[in-house]
Amino acid sequence: MPRFTFRFGEFESDERLPPLASLDEVAERDGIFGPTGDQRGAYDHFMGNDFLYVDFVKEVSEEVTQIEEGSFKATEIPHARRMQFLLFENGTYAFESRRGVYDSDVFEYLLEDYDFQYSLSRYESLGLDAMRRFYKGSDRVKKLKADEIGQHEPNPHVTDEEIRELTEDFGQHSRSIIASVGRTKENLRNAKFIKDGVAKYSGLSMIKSVTPEGEIRKLRDSGRFDFGVDADKDEDEQAQSVRDTVSNVIRNVFDGASVDDDDD
Repeated sequence: MPRFTFRFGEFESDERLPPLASLDEVAERDGIFGPTGDQRGAYDHFMGNDFLYVDFVKEVSEEVTQIEEGSFKATEIPHARRMQFLLFENGTYAFESRRGVYDSDVFEYLLEDYDFQYSLSRYESLGLDAMRRFYKGSDRVKKLKADEIGQHEPNPHVTDEEIRELTEDFGQHSRSIIASVGRTKENLRNAKFIKDGVAKYSGLSMIKSVTPEGEIRKLRDSGRFDFGVDADKDEDEQAQSVRDTVSNVIRNVFDGASVDDDDD
């Protein structure tokens, strides 16, 4: 099963985002271009009803040390890196986290025919409310990491004072906790100390869940979302699966998340 680690953001401009069909035409027209060592572009692309999916590739130079005539020499060698990118009609987007390949590279490529100012606002961190929404929306929680144990008020308010006192007492002796069911099919949401204590009175920095179909998804409060798609599906079907998963997370989890502006 191919797995991805996505980050999320929003395209912002006084101008409307060009129609996705027009951006898809740019990807079809330009493909991959540039001199050796600085090649970039759409290796593949797919447009759905409300989204554009681009398999973007870029050459990134890395310094390696070689031996020449008995001495060491630093040499820059270009490597091709691929990044999956998903753009919705409203300007919300998701992209794979790849060193040296950025969301701004894809927008610069897709918008080369357009002359207007824009900025990209990335979800760099998620608040506790967003993490709680992911926890509550998970069918089965396989693993979680909590910090600031016992220091947060639950929403809605919980009146089980015994569990609250136990959680606060635990927080006095531990800065964080990692709970996991291991290889079993148990659900942490069924454990009273987790369900009514840790998860409701603490910070949640990582949640690993399992869908009813057995798909594993992991969300971190850094804004990174890890998930997989069925390897037996063709590329267009995989793109649709990525779209459906990402759309669900954006709609149910990322509403109200903090973002950092970037104008590059």
